[in-house]
Amino acid sequence: MLNISKNRCVGCGICESDCPNGAVVVDTGKGIAVIDEDRCINYGVCLRNCPQNAIMDIEQELLFAIGTDDHKNIKQGDNAGMSKFFQLWKYSNGQMSFI
Repeated sequence: MLNISKNRCVGCGICESDCPNGAVVVDTGKGIAVIDEDRCINYGVCLRNCPQNAIMDIEQELLFAIGTDDHKNIKQGDNAGMSKFFQLWKYSNGQMSFI
């Protein structure tokens, strides 16, 4: 599964013009590229040609620690180490699940 980093993408459009299946489009309102997962065939030319290294191929499982002070609401702006509690989430095969 290809993922575009909102922090790295500058909306240059190289990935959009290089995609053979038209699965990548630059959202002018957000200023970043967006992948249509239904059209994406994981050809990878966008990943290889991105000058910002904003596109990643996520195939393995990833674990996320999300900070919270009340066990319900995500604490924004801080990392998990600055929160009273944290939740562990696992990303695998395009799905997020609470651990």
